[in-house]
Amino acid sequence: RVYQRSIAISPEGTRSKTGLLAAFKKGPFYLWQDCGHVSITPVIIFGAYELWPPGAFFPNSGKVHVRYCEPIIIKDQSKDKDDNDNLSIL
Repeated sequence: RVYQRSIAISPEGTRSKTGLLAAFKKGPFYLWQDCGHVSITPVIIFGAYELWPPGAFFPNSGKVHVRYCEPIIIKDQSKDKDDNDNLSIL
């Protein structure tokens, strides 16, 4: 069955304590593999850390800027490549 839905995942697995990008966890990429290597559209959100810093119970009012990057589509998903080779492309 095909649902054709979108999901949003933070590949770092948690909110940043410094506002800088953290190392990615493996889970989102395993999910990508399990979903049949669907396209990934990277999204960058600027200003979210300043509006909701660690320790704050509620976010501050303000604006964030959202940037949608070009989708990542891996066309060569041949069986001779193992999953680590496909992940390195990302």
